[in-house]
Amino acid sequence: MGKAARNKQQRRVAPPPPVGKNAATRPPARMVWFATSGLVAVLVVGGIIYSTTRSSPKTAPPAANVSSSDASASNALISAAQAVGFHPTTEAGVGTLEDKPASAAQAPANANLLAVGTFAPAFTLETPQGQKIALTSFRGHATLLEFFATWCPHCNAEEPHLAPMARALQSKGIRFLAVNADGETAPSVYAFHRYYGMTYPALVDPSSQPGSFNQEGGPGQVSTVYKVEAFPTFYVLDKTGKITWRSDGEQPDALLKQELLKAEAGA
Repeated sequence: MGKAARNKQQRRVAPPPPVGKNAATRPPARMVWFATSGLVAVLVVGGIIYSTTRSSPKTAPPAANVSSSDASASNALISAAQAVGFHPTTEAGVGTLEDKPASAAQAPANANLLAVGTFAPAFTLETPQGQKIALTSFRGHATLLEFFATWCPHCNAEEPHLAPMARALQSKGIRFLAVNADGETAPSVYAFHRYYGMTYPALVDPSSQPGSFNQEGGPGQVSTVYKVEAFPTFYVLDKTGKITWRSDGEQPDALLKQELLKAEAGA
């Protein structure tokens, strides 16, 4: 897990250059001249190499994975989301942990996360389309509660894994729920949700310091209650709403599945 996800406060005090948002292209590659004996003509080969820290994920979602709620969004929301200009972010060393075994997971960077064995605080938030979602409606199902930011490289590395995992585990009664933890606007959250073909809700947590994909914001009330200090932050809840596991930063897929199945089984 990189510094960008580990410590929001540190990032605000001494923010690194925005990853890829204003990245300049590299200068044109040097022209290479080839000459052979008896050959007077000169062949010039030139090219331009562009370097960017933003790129599409390896598994860009097919249109068929766009949820019905995303497909039925208002024209105003769709237009506003397009204006956001969302595209995946990445940085060196990101996206390597997801395919590793569960034992490769690191300890949480945040020592203040809510304790295992306590009940997850109840909340009701809205989707970008304005639909109210209550955490209590997930009772009876083991649930992965994810706190994310659209611009976070670690969140962008996780989402191509989480979206198909949610679809695969749904038949086992397991549910996923995401909360934007950086006070981002509805268009930013919608753009992220639609891009990755998320079939589970991503909720807006309003903040007094609104953010977006293009501007870091501040945590909303729910994100504050859940002690979110790093992106992403995960909580696994059992069928009664009790916290059975929690951590922050990227996680091995194997570990998330393991913890969710344990919570569903009541182990």
